[in-house]
Amino acid sequence: MPELWSGVTVKAGSLMDRTVGQHMQALEQKLNLLNARIMDENDRAKRNQLASELRAVESALTHYRSALEAEERIVKA
Repeated sequence: MPELWSGVTVKAGSLMDRTVGQHMQALEQKLNLLNARIMDENDRAKRNQLASELRAVESALTHYRSALEAEERIVKA
């Protein structure tokens, strides 16, 4: 049965079941994969799509890192 969290229905086995560290590790693996695929791709449209995905992954990682840094500062205060 789906769990209700802050007005959002979350299915069991979803990303919400992962720790932040696990999610960041998966994003870093995706980042490495996208970087490799972009270097091997010759089709411009596909390269543009990969570049868009790459920026999204980089953005997500930046947000996670910033949140963890902010939490660390709060805990130390």
